[in-house]
This record gives sequence, structure tokens and C-alpha cells, in this order.
Amino acid sequence: MPLGLFLILNSILFLFDHSSWTLYFQEGGYIEKLSNSQFFSEWFTPYRTPVHNVLVIFFMIICLPETVINFIEYLKAKRTVSS
Repeated sequence: MPLGLFLILNSILFLFDHSSWTLYFQEGGYIEKLSNSQFFSEWFTPYRTPVHNVLVIFFMIICLPETVINFIEYLKAKRTVSS
């Protein structure tokens, strides 16, 4: 479930990035300061818009740890059933 959510959110960001729609946040806010940092404007740039790059990291922090935990639990349960 979290992996599916992560992929859906990335697909939405992909559509926003390749269209004229953009996400606007309050000027001088925390997300704007993050998106203008060197990391999100030069190093981590899967999208053209720096705000989308910040949101991808945010989604990764929220969704991917639960995906890894669910996968580990699945492997443990599978090992228990096959034993």
C-alpha cells in the first residue's frame, strides 16, 4: 500500500512537472527555503521544479520505511510458513 501511494504521488508530480500547472507555497516559507537550497536545485533534481524535488524526498521519508518494514514482515511470515 505505501509503495503504491508513493508511485501515485510521483506520477502526479510528474504530470505537474510536465504541464503548466505548478504548486505554489508561501514566499519565504520553509519549503521555499528548502527548495532553493543547493541540494534541491543542483544535486537532487529528478524534476525541473525544485519544489517537486522537496516533495519527493518528503514522500520517500513517509512512505518507503513502511514499505521496507512490510516487506521484512512478509519475508519472516513466508519463512515461518515454509518451515
